Amino acid sequence: MKAEWKICNAAVRLAVLRTVALSLVAVQCLAATGDFRQSLSACDRPGNLRFATIQEDALCGSLTVAEDPAKPDGRQIDIAVMLLPAIAEVPEPDPVFYLAGGPGQSAIETGPAIIAGLPEIRNTRDVVLVDQRGTGSSGNIACSNEAPEQRMLSPDAMAEKGLVEMAECLKTLPADPAMYTTHIAMDDLDAVREALGYQQINLFGISYGTRAALVYARQHGSHVRSMILDGVAPPDISILGQFPVDTEAALQKLFDDCEAATPCHQAFPDLVAEFATLQSRLRASPGLVPFRDPATGELQSHYMDDEILRGVTRQVLYHRTLSVLLPLALHKAHEGDFQPLLTLGYQFGGGSSGISAGMMASVFCAEDISRLTGEEPEGRFYRHADNGMLMRVCEFWPTGEVPDSYFEPVESSVPTVLLSGELDPVTPPKYGEHAHQTLHQSVHIVVPGVGHNASFTGCLPDVLYGFLGDLQTGKVDSGCTEHLKRPAFFTTPAGPVPLFDTASEPVANQSEPLQEVTDGGQGQ
Repeated sequence: MKAEWKICNAAVRLAVLRTVALSLVAVQCLAATGDFRQSLSACDRPGNLRFATIQEDALCGSLTVAEDPAKPDGRQIDIAVMLLPAIAEVPEPDPVFYLAGGPGQSAIETGPAIIAGLPEIRNTRDVVLVDQRGTGSSGNIACSNEAPEQRMLSPDAMAEKGLVEMAECLKTLPADPAMYTTHIAMDDLDAVREALGYQQINLFGISYGTRAALVYARQHGSHVRSMILDGVAPPDISILGQFPVDTEAALQKLFDDCEAATPCHQAFPDLVAEFATLQSRLRASPGLVPFRDPATGELQSHYMDDEILRGVTRQVLYHRTLSVLLPLALHKAHEGDFQPLLTLGYQFGGGSSGISAGMMASVFCAEDISRLTGEEPEGRFYRHADNGMLMRVCEFWPTGEVPDSYFEPVESSVPTVLLSGELDPVTPPKYGEHAHQTLHQSVHIVVPGVGHNASFTGCLPDVLYGFLGDLQTGKVDSGCTEHLKRPAFFTTPAGPVPLFDTASEPVANQSEPLQEVTDGGQGQ
């Protein structure tokens, strides 16, 4: 009842100010809010107390939809919704809907961190978080056993274990995974919009969430006021098909940046050759290496081969701040000390990734893997074989039917800001530029020195606040990002060349916090 009263009361007061007939507004308001708004209630206390203030007056509930749209009387699923009311007493009528990445992340679980990074979005607008079907609390098909990380197993052994678990999970799922593709899920999102009584919404998508937002805009464009797309993944491009060359380009950029930075080049003059030699050596002679657990200090053994080398390297490339440790870690690994590299990998391992593996498979098998021809380009170091496990899952995972039109470029005149990190290994600037060609009122900002996800960097929050206010893409000024660059590379475990060393290059941007929000290196 709190959410219904707040929004209706605001609409009534606004109507009085505009001399609109109060009775008419009241009728429209009651019709818009309906039973769904009345069903929302206070959310459970957040597990992460950092977000307790953000969720203090949050309202939660669920909207029931048919799993198969063609069978409205068939199996039903509940779509989980969290409404973060605007701070203003009279909010703007168009909320911000956040669409999470992955695919497979929960918007309700990750959304509060997003709002913490862009707090002023909520000053005048409601924020709505919707767990996409198959994730979070919306009929989750995670297929996750939450087992402790087994560091002594090879990637092949882990893949075989994962394949068995996915196959066994599929047998027990009450759901039909073929019904968990993006275009069906975006109809769910529109059902939530309608149930909450919003006429138009602003879409904010990150990584895979940008694909979802573009699909929503194509299917329900009249209800979209604006879009902010960070780390663009257009539906007409197979991200998995391009992953080897995209990752390779980001790695080469790291090598080039190190060579161009005098302290890094002096410390690691043969970094490319060392990486190539290390990969060949690990491919020929994989095995266990000593590793001290960063959390416990316990000395353990960790399996190490060329696949783990490529995987950890790729994950670290997502982060502008972590990436400055990579030349040193790779050099140490070449010398036989794998502790720095595996410690970086530790940031992404252990416990739950927060990704619904089943939902990820449903999306990738139908929308990406199904389109691979076997002729996609590869890099010197990265190959399509690194997608091997997912390709094998798709051999038995139910594949949803996706219309041919889904794979066409999205054409829209909705005001849109596209953000791309210059260093992004998974959604590089070329994808943002591709989408820009058919989004006729869009502006594409390539943010220097940033990896995956750029919204929270430097002045960009203020740029986005301004855009949401006036929707003038022609007035979007990204000049304030031009000074950004990758922070200085670490050349020793103690850090970069000391600031007081006048013969060295200055250390730039060291005060900036690690603000990227990523999907842990998985998927998009």
